[in-house]
Amino acid sequence: MEIIKTFNWGNFTGLFSAFFIIPIIVFVVIFVIIIVLIVKNTKKRGNLEDTIATHVKNNLKKDSTSTDNIKCPYCNSSNPSTSRKCSSCGANLNK
Repeated sequence: MEIIKTFNWGNFTGLFSAFFIIPIIVFVVIFVIIIVLIVKNTKKRGNLEDTIATHVKNNLKKDSTSTDNIKCPYCNSSNPSTSRKCSSCGANLNK
């Protein structure tokens, strides 16, 4: 004799009680908030990287086109501000 069991709806509805639904809703809300914060941070970081890159490029241009000269304390010859030694006498240039 074959026994056929029918589905008991009384046990199934217990899964959808407040103890099951509320934690899922809370988890989904927290997950969405975390994703939104990550996306906002990524956009800010991209803007920050562009700003830093622009400042670095501008500073490199200023340094490469700099015409500031310093005088050697020993022979009074003019040297580029980036030099560490005098081009005429070889003395150390203190900045």
